[in-house]
Amino acid sequence: MAKCPKCGEEIKELDNTQQIYYEYLFRIDKKGQPSYKHPPRICRGHYNVYACTKCDAALFGDEQEAIKFLKGKKK
Repeated sequence: MAKCPKCGEEIKELDNTQQIYYEYLFRIDKKGQPSYKHPPRICRGHYNVYACTKCDAALFGDEQEAIKFLKGKKK
């Protein structure tokens, strides 16, 4: 089992936090009212963190590194 390098606790999973935003087409309709085209396009931001479930320390920003860590492989 993997051990958190920050708190030393054994962990078998990580919290993953990602920034996701929605992109709409915005326009003014024939009545002069705002209009948003649906469905929105879902976009991923640049924020992607894998953190310890025990101490909440951010450990990785890359999925492949998080996988190696949980499998017990060194960087």
